[in-house]
Amino acid sequence: MLKLNIKLIIIVLAVLIVLPSAFAASDFDVFSSQDSKETCPSYFVVYEYTIKNTGDEVDSYTVSKSGLAADWAIASPSGFVLQPGQSQDIYVYVTPSKNALTGEYSLEIKFSSENAGSEKILNSLIVKDCNAVELSAEDKSIDICSGELAELSFQIANEGIWTETFDLFLSGKIAEHASLNKEVLRLEPEQTDEVVIQVDTSQLLKGEYYLSATAESRESEAADILDYVLNIEGCYGFLVSAESYYEQCENSKEEASILIENIGKSTDTFELEVSGPDWASLGRRRIIIPGGSSEEITLFLSPDYKDIGTQDIKVSVRAVNGGETKELEIKSKVNECYGVRADISRESDIVCSGNSVVYPVSIKNVGEFKEDFVVSLDGPEWAKIDEDFLSLDAGESREFNLKISVPKDAEAGDYDIKLIAELQNNKGISNSDEISINVPTKTDCFGILVEAELDKIDVPYGEAALIPILIENVGRETATYVLDISGTGVSYVNLNPSAIEVKSGTSEIAYLYISVPEDADKEIYEVVISARDENGVVSSSTKVKFSPYERSEEETIILVNKTEEESFFLRIFSKIRLWFTPTEEPAESFTEEAFEEKTEAGAEGEEQAEVSEELKEQEKEAEKQANETQEGIEEHKETEGKGFGYYWNLAKSNWHLVLIGTFIFILSVAIIKVAFTEEDEELKNLIFERENGKGTKKKIEKKMPSKSRKRKSKEGLKNKARVYWEKFKKWLEEE
Repeated sequence: MLKLNIKLIIIVLAVLIVLPSAFAASDFDVFSSQDSKETCPSYFVVYEYTIKNTGDEVDSYTVSKSGLAADWAIASPSGFVLQPGQSQDIYVYVTPSKNALTGEYSLEIKFSSENAGSEKILNSLIVKDCNAVELSAEDKSIDICSGELAELSFQIANEGIWTETFDLFLSGKIAEHASLNKEVLRLEPEQTDEVVIQVDTSQLLKGEYYLSATAESRESEAADILDYVLNIEGCYGFLVSAESYYEQCENSKEEASILIENIGKSTDTFELEVSGPDWASLGRRRIIIPGGSSEEITLFLSPDYKDIGTQDIKVSVRAVNGGETKELEIKSKVNECYGVRADISRESDIVCSGNSVVYPVSIKNVGEFKEDFVVSLDGPEWAKIDEDFLSLDAGESREFNLKISVPKDAEAGDYDIKLIAELQNNKGISNSDEISINVPTKTDCFGILVEAELDKIDVPYGEAALIPILIENVGRETATYVLDISGTGVSYVNLNPSAIEVKSGTSEIAYLYISVPEDADKEIYEVVISARDENGVVSSSTKVKFSPYERSEEETIILVNKTEEESFFLRIFSKIRLWFTPTEEPAESFTEEAFEEKTEAGAEGEEQAEVSEELKEQEKEAEKQANETQEGIEEHKETEGKGFGYYWNLAKSNWHLVLIGTFIFILSVAIIKVAFTEEDEELKNLIFERENGKGTKKKIEKKMPSKSRKRKSKEGLKNKARVYWEKFKKWLEEE
């Protein structure tokens, strides 16, 4: 038993010896340089502290604040980690609010450790009154007779510790009859200055009046006020008053009231005169008023139409017995309550004969009442507007179009076109705006021809259409043209490119993109595409009209089914390409039905809506060609520098593929020639551009059979073509 107790004692002692080394101690110290500070409202002070980790392990710390000044304090940093023996400086910035009251505020800073507890330090913040101003006067009560000029004075002193700027002003019942010789003062600390107040009592009745002078600092809340008492004795005189400002419409009547008060003890006679516009007149020019009584005189204001602006009206009142004369100044502002403003979007333009341009114009009712307006044009008969009568609310404006369609036989020269808007009930109220159209000579205009593939198209809401715009340079020199769009549908179209260079004798194509949202409010829109040369001349233009409509569900299903099928030509191309490339290339969809529709369109003359679908397919094909061109560039980079031998060996190793490809190409050309024998010119151009690219049209036309041969062999060739067609379809569908 004794041996067991000795062993137990040895184990306990060993644990006590090892335990301090197994568990490290945590502790920290906080040092503060100053626990009390003084400051002024809106001026900050800084409390500095230092925390040292006196323990044996890493510890994290946070800083928090409480007390009356806690809302003004910010600690930096508010949290950190210290290694054993490491120290950290903490700064607590305190900025009292600019509205803080003077006095002492407590600020308790708490430092909390994750492992060693927390410590608090109580600080004191004293907020002083650092801004002060004082007003003083020797005499604050004055006795004076009515009609005399009273002078008062006071001292202003800056009692604060900073230089400040003070605003001085007066308040009270007679403040409008008094004035200060100084309204702004800048004073150094403890500096004093004197201010004088003058009071005109000529319009004040007998009695006791109060007047206050106030000084306020611009930089702080420092302010002071000084009160005066004026005792005005009864003296001979009168007062005259009226509203100093009147505002009214043209062609209206207003009555202004002029009040005359006899503040004397005796009856007096008063004579009145008015000067100013001739539409201002007095109801009476002479009146007798007993002492202590008052009377009103009416001033009539009756401006006519177009008497617009602010007029100064003076009314002179003379007391016959008292011998005193006083004047009133009245301002009368007459507003333009009936008006219209016409505006044309451009001041001038150059348009060649045979071309059309559309300019946005607007009419605005700038009056204050709903009115009807008549709109007209003064100019050549080939200038037209959409609207000739408008009913507009006050401030409302209406936009419409000015269409300029210069006839082909128009003489060259300048044509001034004036847009006139008149108030229907009063022809004297009108406004106009002008545009000058310069029609150059045919020699100056010659050189460019702009023509749209379609001049009218139906576009489903929320879908798009693409119309090629042909720009042909028929001149002798290469030229660059700027393309612009105008018209009612300009918000729903986009033209690319907007500038184009065309060589002499060649043509380029721009694309008009059309997309109409469902909230469009018109049934038909029109745009004019114009080509301007470097001088800004509209050398040629073309019109396109488009009508939005709601696509039926059946049409949508048919359209989706068509786009899901694969094109005849693309399937041939895909098969050939798969022979030469190890990976599968994506192909754009181009259905057999679409191909048959295109071949039948040339012979039977399909509607313009079907041609529009062809144009959409053209856009897709153009994107595909661009992608293939980029692929060709990459392939060219890979094979660049390999020489003729490389390609000859490649052809020999794949001779059977070359032979098959040549056979397919010859057969495809034969089918195209037969299928498109009677294709109209427009669809033929589209197919040439799609299948062969630009610059091959003439070569293909040379190979086309003459009209007589076409008629003779039409049925036989078609039958043979259809047999080959069915065989190719079967071959294409094998895989």
